[in-house]
Amino acid sequence: MTISLYRALIIDDEPPARKEMRFLLKDQVDFVVEWEAGSVSEAQKILSSCTPDVVFLDIHLRGGTGFDLISHIREDTDVVFVTAYDAYAVRAFEVNALDYLTKPVSPARLDSTLNRLRRKSGTFDIPVPMSSEKYREDDKILMVTTIGRVFIDCHKIRSITAAGGNYISVRLISDTEYLVRGTVKDWETKLPHQRFLRIHRNAIVNNTQLRSLTRLAPRKYAVMLHNDDTPYNISRNLISYVEQLLTATPG
Repeated sequence: MTISLYRALIIDDEPPARKEMRFLLKDQVDFVVEWEAGSVSEAQKILSSCTPDVVFLDIHLRGGTGFDLISHIREDTDVVFVTAYDAYAVRAFEVNALDYLTKPVSPARLDSTLNRLRRKSGTFDIPVPMSSEKYREDDKILMVTTIGRVFIDCHKIRSITAAGGNYISVRLISDTEYLVRGTVKDWETKLPHQRFLRIHRNAIVNNTQLRSLTRLAPRKYAVMLHNDDTPYNISRNLISYVEQLLTATPG
């Protein structure tokens, strides 16, 4: 039988924690720890020249956080958070379908994680969102984009629109835009309805970003958002509701 070998990188600013993870992995014949890093800069150097199969990633690091390293990790590398973070942060990871381990790591929980990695096909090409849970306004969302993995703050999404094929465009209030696999309907079911509104079959907008309604044709209207010149088509049955929102929203 051929055994696939998983090369691991442990990123943790505490040497005892890295030693403990090494100890837990030493009896796993198909996992080998090839790299360690205790800071963001050390991890960046390793990730710039090496390609681990899996990264065990702590949140609090010297020089930043584990979130700062997400964009440096290749899409075909699996990420497992290892954290002593509070229950709220752990919930955010669950919603985003990332695997995570809480410190102190139990051997049984690690075995479950490793078996999940073994079952994977080896690529990180997962549509977002994939959890059955709904996002909260202050959640962080992991997105697998066409340029890599990024974390975004849910409340900083400005709009979500269909981009053709199996892709959608996620535009942030900062005007940064990402292409992500998925559908508008997927996101409609996951985003908090008190902040986001699906105004058309091809568009969801952030209610706090509403600027005005504009008439495109005798029976066709569009929504305009703050700092955005893009007209977003709106279904006629939602026009009066959006007018109420605009009246209730200052500015």
